[in-house]
Formats: sequence, structure tokens, C-alpha cells
Amino acid sequence: FRRWANTIGLGFSPLLLVGRIGEVDAALAELLEYTSALAARRLDDPQDDLVTRIAQAGRDAGWTTQEVSGSIAGFVFAGHGTTKNQLGWTVAVLSEQPRIWDAVAAGELAVADVIEEVLRFRSTATSVGRRAST
Repeated sequence: FRRWANTIGLGFSPLLLVGRIGEVDAALAELLEYTSALAARRLDDPQDDLVTRIAQAGRDAGWTTQEVSGSIAGFVFAGHGTTKNQLGWTVAVLSEQPRIWDAVAAGELAVADVIEEVLRFRSTATSVGRRAST
């Protein structure tokens, strides 16, 4: 996914895109081909995952194959960088807290709880806002 995400990401930089539009188009076509095949596999052999849910919802709503594969590709593209960066932050935070790292390794702390705390403490999604209304 890294190669696809990095290449497709060039499309957001007009100066870089001009000379590499062919690469960006090829990477996008490959990603869409992959996600289309993945969606088809999940319809044939459903799993308890987001791809299966998107594929099933798309089928039930009458989406085209392109719409389904495009939705899945969007999640893959958007999630790749965020996940990669969050993993880096998690390692960095835990490397500064060796007793926490050791407690997780020993099973004394739940991995999910530590991940939630790292997400709260050092999230890659720092500009996500919310608005509450009454």
C-alpha cells in the first residue's frame, strides 16, 4: 500500500503531478483493481471487517463496482498514512515509558487501553474539530 499511497499522494501537489501524472494514474488504477477484487472476494467469503460491510452495503444499495472499489480505495489511501504515523508515535511514546512497555509485554496492561491513551496523548489527527450543539 505504501507505494500506491505515496504515488497517489503526488496528485495533491500540482508541481510534482505535472511530470508524474502517468505514475499517479497507474497507481490509482492498480489500487482500484486491487480493491475491486478484494470486494468481490468479501462478497463471496464475508469477513467481520469494514471491506465486507462496504461491499455488502454497496451491493444492497445498487452501487456500481467502481463506486464500491472507490470507497474502499479511499479508506486504504486515507488510512495508510494515518496508521503508519500513529504506529510511529506509539513506539516513540512507549520508548519514553519503558515500564509501560514492559507492563504491556507482561500482560499487566491491556494493549487496547494503552493504544487509546496514546491516541489521546499523541494523536496524528490533531486538526479534527467538533462542534456540539444543544
